[in-house]
Amino acid sequence: MGLDKVLGQDRAINYLRKLLERRALPSTLIFVGEKGVGKKLAAVEFAKALNCKVDPLNGCDTCKSCIAIENRVHPNLKIVDKETIGIDDIRDIIDNSYVPYEGYKVNIFVDVENATIQAFNSMLKFLEEPPKNTLNILTCENLEN
Repeated sequence: MGLDKVLGQDRAINYLRKLLERRALPSTLIFVGEKGVGKKLAAVEFAKALNCKVDPLNGCDTCKSCIAIENRVHPNLKIVDKETIGIDDIRDIIDNSYVPYEGYKVNIFVDVENATIQAFNSMLKFLEEPPKNTLNILTCENLEN
């Protein structure tokens, strides 16, 4: 199933699949949309595909890596999904991103507009120059905040 789980977002999923085909990933992606449209689901499924050895264009949902990501226990996946994203959350992600592991590190910041000013300041340089094989995905409801 993988990226096929994300319904109603064909254009976005096609774009993500093109990124997977080329393996030319930006350091950061921003998923923008109303609450409930599947931003977090798309980010997690994209993380599966990036780390899946069986179906690297979609994610297989059955290999060890996909199952670990689904269960949120894969060492390459960090999700910050809180009312307020603080500086300690950012520091934890930065530290984890430098720990060597096979595959892509994927950091997902859910509702990034909830980050404190201190967290944003700490995040900026890291987003501009993350370690190799690290992808940051930020989700938000709009780009105004």
